[in-house]
Amino acid sequence: MASYEKGPGGFIQKKTRRRNKPTNTKIFRPETVKILEKGVDRETEIPNFSEVTEDPVFACFIIDASPSMSPYRDDVIKSHPVMLDTLRASAKCKNDALYVIQYTFSRNSVRLHPFEKLDAHKQDKVAVLSPQNYNPDEGDSTSLYDTVFDLLKEMAVCIEQGYEDGIKSTFSIAVISDGEDNTSKIKPADIRSVIEELRDKRYLRSSVVLGLLNQQFSKERLEEIKSVLGFEKAIPLDRDPKSIRRAFELASRSSVS
Repeated sequence: MASYEKGPGGFIQKKTRRRNKPTNTKIFRPETVKILEKGVDRETEIPNFSEVTEDPVFACFIIDASPSMSPYRDDVIKSHPVMLDTLRASAKCKNDALYVIQYTFSRNSVRLHPFEKLDAHKQDKVAVLSPQNYNPDEGDSTSLYDTVFDLLKEMAVCIEQGYEDGIKSTFSIAVISDGEDNTSKIKPADIRSVIEELRDKRYLRSSVVLGLLNQQFSKERLEEIKSVLGFEKAIPLDRDPKSIRRAFELASRSSVS
């Protein structure tokens, strides 16, 4: 069974708290550590690997919540459970070895929850999108790159924790967006550098950006985003209910395939 404690709010997974800046140059090149030291120094929560019986997989999802997604808010909320249901049906989840982290982004990045072990019977703290936690805000900002970078910092310290515990952890990243970045402070070249090292060292299993295309967001621009970030795949989709559902299906499949 998963490592959970019963708390006043339900099931709570045991965690280790540590800073979100990596320090172990045995794992990462000094240049990568220097990049990941940028940004806010804050605490993050890392799963307790003491009861893991097989190498874990970490599925990371980043979902656009910028104003352009407002007309499709209900479609996103209805489609999101499809992704989690697909993950719960996977062998990794049934074997207590699948962890999930989720971010949304608009003007700022918002972490819906830290890495949580996904439970096949839904006894976990993995967030399901709702009008309370997914409400595309007003304004005109899309901080995609900053959000990917925030995720990479969490991935790095999770990798360190696994290394210290003798666990080989692997990750997947899936981004769903209908537009390009227009406000981030981090340089995409820094992200690409980290992504390339994680891939070369076989920590990163897959990386995909699923683009919901429109007149302002073309297939060509989607390919450019994939390239500047160093992602492996870019999948163009329309921006309609069926395509949004398809985006979540593909995001989950890329994580456990």
